[in-house]
Amino acid sequence: MGITMSVIAGLAYAELNTALVVVMMVFLATFQLTLGTYAWVYLGAVACDEGLSIATCVLWLCVLILSLVTNSMFTVLHNAGTFGFFAACCLFSAVFFHFFLRETKGLSREQAQAIYSEKSSHSNDEPLMPPRIKSGKDLYSSNSDDSED
Repeated sequence: MGITMSVIAGLAYAELNTALVVVMMVFLATFQLTLGTYAWVYLGAVACDEGLSIATCVLWLCVLILSLVTNSMFTVLHNAGTFGFFAACCLFSAVFFHFFLRETKGLSREQAQAIYSEKSSHSNDEPLMPPRIKSGKDLYSSNSDDSED
C-alpha cells in the first residue's frame, strides 16, 4: 500500500489526474479489503474489553485529527507532498506490523490475548503456537489414529 501511495504521489506531481484517480481507486479497494478491516479484527482478537475500548477511542480520534488536518496538508504540502507523507506513513506501518505484531492465526481469543499479556506463563524462547502445531498432531482432523502399530 505504501508503494501504491508512492505511485499516487508521483502521479500527483506529474499532474496525471486520470491515472491518479484510477490508482487511488485501486488503493482504496485494497485498503478496505486488507488493512481497513485488519485493525479492527486484530484488536478484537488480542485486546481485553477495556483495551479494545481504549483502542477504538484512539482509532476514531486519529480519524478525526486526520480529517481536520488533511485539507491544510494539501494547502501547505500540495498534492505530491501530502500523498508522499501518507506513503511514508504506510511504509512505516508495514515495518511496524512486520516487527511488532504477532501472528494469531489458529489461536483462541484467550491464547491470542496471552501473547501480549505481562502475566503470561509463555516463555519468549518458545513461540506460542496453536495446539496442532505444538503437539505435532492435527487435532482438528476427524480421522486421526491414536493407536500406534
